[in-house]
Amino acid sequence: MSAYAQIYNTYKQAVYSLAYRMLQNPDAASDILQQVFLKVMTRLSDVNDYSKFGSWLKRITYNCVIDYIRANERDATGFDDDHFAGDAFKSKSDSLAGYDLDSLLMTLCERERAVLVLFSIEEYTHQEIASQLGISESNSKQIYSRSLQKLSKLAQLERYSGNKVSSYE
Repeated sequence: MSAYAQIYNTYKQAVYSLAYRMLQNPDAASDILQQVFLKVMTRLSDVNDYSKFGSWLKRITYNCVIDYIRANERDATGFDDDHFAGDAFKSKSDSLAGYDLDSLLMTLCERERAVLVLFSIEEYTHQEIASQLGISESNSKQIYSRSLQKLSKLAQLERYSGNKVSSYE
């Protein structure tokens, strides 16, 4: 039990942070934290190379978040538009500098946040994201593109600038 407690204390913040970054929901991130460490306790013997324990734990966290998104999905319809922006995030990321990114991310639904975080931050391919989320690769690209467009429009509003504003219009 002491070893499990040490593992938990070492990795709890990283697991929670990743889940929170993807879901932007503290309660859901706490639930994911519990799920992940329950899986760790039951599957620790599955780890072949303990030098890769962090990667293994990160994969379990991703899978738990994706399962959560699937279970709580409101809009199960896909998109069939094959016109996507290229790697627009790199060009738009500079325009988002100085903005309240947490507030901006909160405007996205869980699936949009997951695709955006997995592609832009964690550097997964759209094929890998699609496989994890149970959607098509083109749907992953579409969600990513529309998320960037939504964030770009919202970033133009003063309330997301990270500066205090006296009133919201």
